[in-house]
Amino acid sequence: MTGGQVLLLASSFAVITGCEGDPPVSPPPPAPLPITVFVAPNGVGLMNGATLQMHASSPEAPHAVWSWGVNDSALASISVTGVVTAKHVGDLIVQACIANTALCGNARLSILELASPSH
Repeated sequence: MTGGQVLLLASSFAVITGCEGDPPVSPPPPAPLPITVFVAPNGVGLMNGATLQMHASSPEAPHAVWSWGVNDSALASISVTGVVTAKHVGDLIVQACIANTALCGNARLSILELASPSH
C-alpha cells in the first residue's frame, strides 16, 4: 500500500537595504518551496488490540524528527515513535508532523473487530 501524501508550501522572507539613508526595500516574496510528507501504511486494517508501526518521510527533509497524533484517542493511541495501539473499532486518521512545524501528512486506518473463534 502506498502512504498518504500531502503537499505543503513553505517560504522565507528577507529585507534588503539600499544605500545609506534610503528606507529598507523588501523584495517580492520568493516562490514557496514544496514540502511533501508521506505517511505509511495508508488505508490498511488493524485488528482491535493490535499494534502497528507507522512511518513518515519527506524527500525535502530526509532527517526530520516526527511528532505523531491520532484524530480519536478513544479508538487508538500512538507512541512518540509512531506505534499505533488499537483500542476500539472504527476509522482513524494518523498524523505525522515535522517536529515544531505545521508540515504534516495523514494516513487512514480502519480498526477491525476481532473475529470470533468458530466452534
